[in-house]
Amino acid sequence: MVLEDGESASKKMKIKERTTQQITALIVDDDAIICRATKELRDMGVTSKIVGVNSCDTDAEKKAFIEAGLDFCLLKPLNEAKATPFLEEIQNNM
Repeated sequence: MVLEDGESASKKMKIKERTTQQITALIVDDDAIICRATKELRDMGVTSKIVGVNSCDTDAEKKAFIEAGLDFCLLKPLNEAKATPFLEEIQNNM
């Protein structure tokens, strides 16, 4: 499932609370909303893995994303080598 923005992710997670659907991971690909969307989802009680894919590569920026609740912060462009650790963790926890 692909959600276009943080608002649609938030709506989907609210719907998820009322269903038995399990969401394993969310991938956020927008530098401007990663922190806000992640905090909102965590405040809603979302425990799914949240992965931020962004163009920020400083330690301070990554720290802010992780503190917001991201499980992984991956630098664009995303490739197999960057995605493998997070995909393996998800697979190992299923």
